Amino acid sequence: MNVQVGAIQGFNQFTNGMRDPRTYMEALRPRTFVPNHHDDWYPPTLSMPAARYEPYLRRQLARIPAARRPALRWIEDRRDYLAPQRLTFRIARRT
Repeated sequence: MNVQVGAIQGFNQFTNGMRDPRTYMEALRPRTFVPNHHDDWYPPTLSMPAARYEPYLRRQLARIPAARRPALRWIEDRRDYLAPQRLTFRIARRT
């Protein structure tokens, strides 16, 4: 698998942090990981912008051996959502 787009926020997050996304990456072994579903908005207590998740996800990625660690293509609202090159990939033809 070359690219995995996966949610990094979920109901289990309070007990396991970013462990679930890391285990998915370890199982699927993508070359590139694009996190999504990471802007929480549930006032007043559970709101957290995507940028706050990045250091936690990077810490989990560091636990994956470098040879198998996917590149992280972090995207955030406004800055990246309107920048198509952030999620543009070269497609290789198979013969």
